[in-house]
Amino acid sequence: MKTLKNNKTKTLLVALIILIFGIMIVFVCSKSSKMAAESISCANCGATMYLSKSSTGHTYSCLDCSYSFSNAHTFGYWSSTGSEKHSKTCSVCGYAIAEAHTGGTHSNDGSCTTCGQVYQRHSQSSDPNGYIKTSTTHTPSYACTYDGCTETYNGTSEKHTFGYWSSTGLEQHSKTCVCGYAVTEAHTGGTHSNDGSCTTCGQVYQ
Repeated sequence: MKTLKNNKTKTLLVALIILIFGIMIVFVCSKSSKMAAESISCANCGATMYLSKSSTGHTYSCLDCSYSFSNAHTFGYWSSTGSEKHSKTCSVCGYAIAEAHTGGTHSNDGSCTTCGQVYQRHSQSSDPNGYIKTSTTHTPSYACTYDGCTETYNGTSEKHTFGYWSSTGLEQHSKTCVCGYAVTEAHTGGTHSNDGSCTTCGQVYQ
């Protein structure tokens, strides 16, 4: 009977020790989870103050005397975290905020105006989608490959490259450049001896 009581007493002591040890672990973890990278001492009691953080700022708290004070975050510069976002971090508590890149345009090569990261890939298509034409030259125009961008790239101006003259009827003939620019003239050179044929395109117009 005495042995049984001793066993119960030992069991209770072990359970009590485990409970106390668990409480100590929870307390230590709670304090360490609030520990600042840069600890400071409480102005009231001298104990170490611990740091907690939120979206609006960070708070130093003394767990011994309950004294606390709060400050706004002290953020550094924005830095890119990849092709989608940039972030900045509070130098005191490590709290970070992230935002999507913004401000990219064709003219700034798709660069974020906040952090400088190129996040839009603007580039020139391989084939021209049209030409800027004058009476003597044409300049190829290339579409931008970035989805939704309506801006264009201009190539090098060149002189027109015409094909052969061809008749457009009994009055005129024309020739066309690779850019689509065409010139038209009246038939000419027809005589009795050449059966009224245009000497430029061969069309019989007389």
